[in-house]
Amino acid sequence: MNCPRGLSLLFLAAILALIPTAGFSQNTIFLKNTPLSVLAADDLDSLLIKINETLDSVALDTPVQWRSTDEKVSSTWTVTDNYSKNDLVCRRLNLDTTMNNQTTSRRFGFCKVDGAWLVDID
Repeated sequence: MNCPRGLSLLFLAAILALIPTAGFSQNTIFLKNTPLSVLAADDLDSLLIKINETLDSVALDTPVQWRSTDEKVSSTWTVTDNYSKNDLVCRRLNLDTTMNNQTTSRRFGFCKVDGAWLVDID
């Protein structure tokens, strides 16, 4: 039986709201298998706050830079477009992360649910 996408997204949002991560509730699944998955708790908090601020207020195609406290990991991201999904406000973000002179690039969608930006799983 298939669940409507809206229900799936709301179910995911409810589950993720119950999982505290590094000091505050935030969806960090999108960091799995990236260099950012090894960040210390303070750096993870700093990164997630900066990403949320970016999603809330930064104009399209404006690069935002971030560095870990020890400066071993750096990231640059850019919001590339806005979209709507199931009546939610969503934004797409390109994320480039450099660690040990290797850069990985990922693209993510985020939708705002009850004031929190959650990864768009589709």
